[in-house]
Amino acid sequence: DTAMTAASCVAIDNSDSLALIGSTDGQIRVIDLDGKYKFRLGQISSVMTAVFTPNGKRVVSAGYKNIFVWDLDQERLLYRVKKHTNFISKILFDETGKIMVTASWDKNIAVWDVPSGMSIATYYGHYKLNEVKITCDGGKVIFIPDVVNHIGILEPNKMLQHMMKGDRTVVRDSMLKAQALSFSGQKITQLTSQACTIL
Repeated sequence: DTAMTAASCVAIDNSDSLALIGSTDGQIRVIDLDGKYKFRLGQISSVMTAVFTPNGKRVVSAGYKNIFVWDLDQERLLYRVKKHTNFISKILFDETGKIMVTASWDKNIAVWDVPSGMSIATYYGHYKLNEVKITCDGGKVIFIPDVVNHIGILEPNKMLQHMMKGDRTVVRDSMLKAQALSFSGQKITQLTSQACTIL
């Protein structure tokens, strides 16, 4: 694809058969691992991050404020959701593909119920978020705020765990227990607070 602008992200599906390349022109090129061009998907802003869902049937991409969910079989946009107010830097899934976590330069981490396309919780990280990881079971989200010597660990409480399993009958104000580990020399300080709101 000779019209491609600067590449901004790359991902490989779990079957090791497809790869994608996101670029600053808002395009996502999907190729097979022999290098053969398959098709192109296009969003409305630069592609900051893009990933395959764990089952390999969809691509989720993001740029400025918006998250796009693409169907690979139909090669088309299924839906778009908007939660963040700045560029989205990370998209992560638990191993089931039912829980998605997004992080943004707006300093928020959002937890999503993928089957419904709904955001079920957000956490304000106080600084721009670039590095975020989720455990395979979706039980913890670990993040590093930009320019701060802390690591944050988010652990869903029992109510949010029920919501993450699809139970929407109980909704409360605080759903995540947050731990901030501050590194200063050899000492680690642990702080715990109720730090999440349901939206």
